[in-house]
Amino acid sequence: MFLAVLVVVLLPVTLLFWLTNVFLYSFYTSQNVWEPISPLRLLLAISLPALIAKNGLRKKSLSKSGAEAGFLVGLILTLSSYCFMASLLVFFLTGSKLTKWRSGQKRKLDSDFKEGGQRNWLQVICNAGIASELSLLYLIDVGCSEFPIDFQKRYSASWLSMAVLGALSCSCGDTFASEIGSVVGKTDPWLVTTFQRVPRG
Repeated sequence: MFLAVLVVVLLPVTLLFWLTNVFLYSFYTSQNVWEPISPLRLLLAISLPALIAKNGLRKKSLSKSGAEAGFLVGLILTLSSYCFMASLLVFFLTGSKLTKWRSGQKRKLDSDFKEGGQRNWLQVICNAGIASELSLLYLIDVGCSEFPIDFQKRYSASWLSMAVLGALSCSCGDTFASEIGSVVGKTDPWLVTTFQRVPRG
């Protein structure tokens, strides 16, 4: 069923996006603003996040609203750079596994525990919203491409890439700390801003 939806809906949408992009490219070609996005990249940018969102729904890692927001975030990051999408995918897979790790202990600690640790749209945007915004800036400034970090040749691309990867790393660290710290520690942790004890998790 899902494959039928993928073929019937996503392929025409991808073709429509690509034709719009080619039209805009031919319209702005005298100003050399951007190059058209390849159809393969558009197809991957739509189908890969759709498959990941469907898998997250099936495994109860995402709620319906979380899957929709995750699809949008994945679309933006894949269009910008495959490196960004790979980083987001690693974050999603490892964070989902850690959320399900020792779920019996987490159920005892959290009164609002959800089986599978379902993330909703708000949690998706909180974790990947900044990376998505920075990816949009990368897309506008650099285009759909992958460049190595080189501050001498590709100054703005390097800074934007570092910012996107830094935002994802920060979210990854926060998720790891809350998921591991809630079941490994024996006592309540200290909050670094007030130096007072707070509940685990």
